[in-house]
Amino acid sequence: MPQLKVMNMYFEYKNRKVFYNIEGSGPVILFLHGLGGNANNWLYQRQYFKKKWTVISLDLPGHGKSEGL
Repeated sequence: MPQLKVMNMYFEYKNRKVFYNIEGSGPVILFLHGLGGNANNWLYQRQYFKKKWTVISLDLPGHGKSEGL
């Protein structure tokens, strides 16, 4: 089976960078972490679901690799 590549990217919101990553292909699943978390909280779920879905996880503003608002 081919290895699926992770795309680590940023988008801008209110002049601040917000980090997200995308893996897999197919219908989209969006993973949002809770208070004090980051995109890596969903690491094991992403590994499973990326086989059949496009999974997107992000660091909410002020968490992980995202800038605070």
